[in-house]
Amino acid sequence: MKSIHHPTAEIIKPDPRLVRDTQRVAQAFGLEIAANDYIVSPDGQPHLLEVNHIPNVTRFPEIWNAYAQFVLQWLAVD
Repeated sequence: MKSIHHPTAEIIKPDPRLVRDTQRVAQAFGLEIAANDYIVSPDGQPHLLEVNHIPNVTRFPEIWNAYAQFVLQWLAVD
């Protein structure tokens, strides 16, 4: 996926390496939710561009719904 804002963007199966890296980065920054932006070079090497502590969740309804449920649960914590 080149951009989630492109009209043909779709949810794809995530690369397990990038998932693990994103989880490590989120943990290092103490973030419960994070989305990292990467460029993957032609040889398959990922390059981290940025860490988003408030990721864009509006493009895909499935992600928006999961995020909304997370926020509602987080707000309900005493």
